[in-house]
Amino acid sequence: IGIRDYFLYDAEGLYLPTPLMGFELVGGRYVQIREGVDGGIHSSALNLDFHLRTEAGLGIYDPVLAEWLKTPAEAATLRADQEAARADQEVITRQRAEAEIAQLREELERLRTHR
Repeated sequence: IGIRDYFLYDAEGLYLPTPLMGFELVGGRYVQIREGVDGGIHSSALNLDFHLRTEAGLGIYDPVLAEWLKTPAEAATLRADQEAARADQEVITRQRAEAEIAQLREELERLRTHR
């Protein structure tokens, strides 16, 4: 069907000769992609590098952005952390506003009593 390249990942290391393999369509046949010097396998179709990462299993690196792509779980954790930080900031902002209101009420009351 003309898929330019495809990758196989055997997380348990039970079914493939190596846990990560990539193949590229060359002249109508799929040829195994060699690992780069950094141990990654480059997808020319996606312009991404696939790596085995000891702490995270399969990792995907974007050489254009020079960063690792996040797994759905990592992205969800990041979003949750950002939402918690935003909620914390909202609490701090509300507390400051309430303190300022209290201070202004005290000042207003002082001015009323000094008439």
